[in-house]
Amino acid sequence: MTPCARHPESPAAEACADCGRPLCSECCVPAGLVSRCDGCARVERLRRMRGRRLRLVAYAAPLAVAAGIIALLHRYAPPFDYGPDVVRVRELEDGLKAEPCSKPLALQLSELLVEKGDVPGALRRVGSFRGACGDWTRLRWVEYAAHAKQGDWPAAIADASELVARNPIDRDFRAWRAAAHRSAGDWKSTADDFRAALALCPRCESVPFDLAEALRQSGRPCDAVLAVRVLAAAHPERAGTRWKAHRDELERSGCPWPGSEGEAVLDLPAGGAAPVVTARANGREGRFVLDTASLYVVLSPSFAAVAGLVPSDEVLHARTSESAGPVRPAMLESLEIEGLRARSVEAAVTADAADLGGFDGRAGLSFLSRFTLRYDRTGRRLELRSPGP
Repeated sequence: MTPCARHPESPAAEACADCGRPLCSECCVPAGLVSRCDGCARVERLRRMRGRRLRLVAYAAPLAVAAGIIALLHRYAPPFDYGPDVVRVRELEDGLKAEPCSKPLALQLSELLVEKGDVPGALRRVGSFRGACGDWTRLRWVEYAAHAKQGDWPAAIADASELVARNPIDRDFRAWRAAAHRSAGDWKSTADDFRAALALCPRCESVPFDLAEALRQSGRPCDAVLAVRVLAAAHPERAGTRWKAHRDELERSGCPWPGSEGEAVLDLPAGGAAPVVTARANGREGRFVLDTASLYVVLSPSFAAVAGLVPSDEVLHARTSESAGPVRPAMLESLEIEGLRARSVEAAVTADAADLGGFDGRAGLSFLSRFTLRYDRTGRRLELRSPGP
């Protein structure tokens, strides 16, 4: 009997199917219908593994090529069609190659790209300028316009917020952010920003309407009373049907319309200066000036303390005909000026008495809008009359 090649003391049971060595039952490595020795079985395993790898490469290579082609097509964008402005675009680009940090050229090119609809190109151009030459506020305007055109409202809000932080007394930046919040469906933030814009520009015609709508949408319609009053006082000739619709909406919502009493005829100083008057705020007498450029009745810190007025912790930025700066809102229990009387008058306390031009206060539209105003330019008189309850 033939002995096993590895174990001579054991008889061979089979022969290796590859090398023919005699194998005992312990040395046989089953391989389907045959057996192999340990060495040949290891070689066969390596051969099969190599075959599987080759097949995998054969299958994967075309897939990798296809994926690369798809990625290339995805990244490829055909040249933007600027139409007849392509020559101007190329001129500006060539100019920036020669003067990479030219602000006028960067601004003209980025604005033109936004206007033509190449928003990605405009944003790339602004980013390249910032990276090479530093930040420039004017290009933030372009970024806001680009993101707004793109419908990327979170980015547009971030752009406007940066502009507000840089210049908190610019009403346009507040209105831009409000518009972005409105497009994003955030009515509370929309109302907050339009309220801030109104404090900076109470005579801006569209802002009171925008604020009233935002307050209605956010469930605070009665907070719009001041905005609607201011519109009628600042633009009586334009209030018309739209103003009446807002007034009717306030009445349907049960919003109280603040009353007033009295009438007065004031002489207008020569040269267009505002009338200086004697006022009693919460029963305390002071020298005020009438100011139709101010939304609130703005008081100096010292006079506010004398009048017992405690402002809120909120800080707004408000404009008067003299200046613009931070104020803290408050509510006057009563205000009387030359026989004109009103209660619960929206007021604000300025942080710097110098903003008031030496007066104790400036009587703004929160008080004046309670009355009908008529200017007699010929006789240089201002007539104020309560419209009644």
